Amino acid sequence: MAKFKSLRDYVKFLKKRGELLEYDEPVDVRYELSALTKRYDGEKTILFKNVRGYNIPVLT
Repeated sequence: MAKFKSLRDYVKFLKKRGELLEYDEPVDVRYELSALTKRYDGEKTILFKNVRGYNIPVLT
């Protein structure tokens, strides 16, 4: 298994392999985020870039 120095390196690794879905649309943390995570469960890692009420991205 590969070792990563940072989460940023891991995200780059996933993106390079086509295993990362970057979600840019506004998403509600309470309902939409969990529903989308469940939809892609096991298929893709999701980077939510626009989570309502938060100023940082969420990686699931």
